[in-house]
Amino acid sequence: MSIQNDGSADQTEIAGTTPEPPSNQTVATGGAVGQDLHGTSPDEPTAEDTISTERSDERAVQAPVVSPEAKDTEAADLQKALAELEELGAWQKQLSDSIGAIEDKATSLAQLQQRVTELEKLSGFLETTLLHDLTPKIDALDAKQSQFSQSTQERLEKIASDTKALTVTSQRVTHDLTTGRVADVESLLFGLIDCLSSTRTYRKSIPVIPSARARQLLPHGHQMLISLILDDMINDADFFSGPRDILEIGTIREVIWCQSSTLRLACLARYLNSTLTSVDMDPENGKRALSYIDKGYQAHLVTIAEKGEDYLKSDSTTVPRYVYLDAYDFDHGGHSPARQEAYKKNLGAEISDAQCAQMHLDCVIQLVRKLPYNGAIVFDDVFYDDGKWLGKGTTAIDYLLRNGFSVVDQSAATLALRRREYLHAINVC
Repeated sequence: MSIQNDGSADQTEIAGTTPEPPSNQTVATGGAVGQDLHGTSPDEPTAEDTISTERSDERAVQAPVVSPEAKDTEAADLQKALAELEELGAWQKQLSDSIGAIEDKATSLAQLQQRVTELEKLSGFLETTLLHDLTPKIDALDAKQSQFSQSTQERLEKIASDTKALTVTSQRVTHDLTTGRVADVESLLFGLIDCLSSTRTYRKSIPVIPSARARQLLPHGHQMLISLILDDMINDADFFSGPRDILEIGTIREVIWCQSSTLRLACLARYLNSTLTSVDMDPENGKRALSYIDKGYQAHLVTIAEKGEDYLKSDSTTVPRYVYLDAYDFDHGGHSPARQEAYKKNLGAEISDAQCAQMHLDCVIQLVRKLPYNGAIVFDDVFYDDGKWLGKGTTAIDYLLRNGFSVVDQSAATLALRRREYLHAINVC
């Protein structure tokens, strides 16, 4: 059985009857439709038509009977075919919808592409126009910026130069006020005032007292030596006719207002038109002193890199009238690692009280022999307590006292000595 689109033939066969041919249809018998072999009219039945009709009726009567099961099967097949047709129709609709969506997207994409093309044209136009209009302005701004940058750089360099100059000037003024020439002159004035305002004189011996009861002298021992020399200048009529040079054993290591002995004594030497010779074991100390000192009286300073005791022991050494001993440190427990390293470098060992005492004793042994008759020795960092000398004069001071020297001034940490015969002579006169 074949399935036709309208399904009419199938429905007829399912009913079990044979359809009759339409009244106006002629059964073909091998000739042309509507005309027999003899050319008779189709409206007139022929013998062959009669025979054919009879045979058809016989076949209709003899057609087999279709069973219910076959009918159900055919109905199920028909139902399945219809379902497949419906599914095919739904799929066809989905496909049609998808094609429509794709076409819509294609249209949107075409519109977007057209918009992009328009924007590219507009961008090109704007770029050309803006470059044409703005390039000269940008070039002008670049030129102004370059000119401004150069001008600003020049101003900054000028400010930096002026700042540096002001800093140097400020440092110089600060140096002069605290440690430089102003401080040097201040030290001389301090000594002069000390001489003029006190009944004390450096031309008479005085008894030694415990350091705790001695006067407090803010600057170190060099200030006592300055006062002593100025006192001689005032009271000794022959002062300017004889040698007035100064020897310092122990050059300064740093510039501090209350210390800086090398600078202060060199300033005094310039005033007296004499020379300060400063001796130290460490060559770096002499170099620093020359860099620190004011150029106005640098010519009045001579530095020597040698141990003080060796310098005094040399036969070629002439000891001047005034000597300041402030060399080998005593061990007070507060020395910096750098200072300890300097001692190890130059002397082979760290600071030792025993070596301190021995060094100063070796110095005074030579001074007893070589110091001029009217000379003076000033110690720094010496202390007297419970009948004993401590600090840098542990053994040296007793040696001087046993060998013709007397104390002429004492403060809490400094001491000045002169030959007794000289003191006796000037006081008798």
